[in-house]
Amino acid sequence: MRKIVLFRNNHTNKEGTRIKLYAAIDLHANNSVLKVRQPNDLALILEQLAPRKKKIQAIAVESTFNWYWPADGLMEGDYEVKLVNTLAVKT
Repeated sequence: MRKIVLFRNNHTNKEGTRIKLYAAIDLHANNSVLKVRQPNDLALILEQLAPRKKKIQAIAVESTFNWYWPADGLMEGDYEVKLVNTLAVKT
């Protein structure tokens, strides 16, 4: 899988340095999964999801030690959230 480096001039870290965003595409026979690694910033996450909001049925959030803040923020943004234990998921 190749990484594509994206630069977004309007996002900086706490020190004021421009943040590099990394994207990846996982190609399947009839669809693809596009992933973008970005800072843990709820406003930025909601901004990225907004154009597809009406089509999103639910959002899976990995049940790591810090799952609560994105889950709470997404639910406040009227998204349905599914907390996922990745060790228990069968593919």
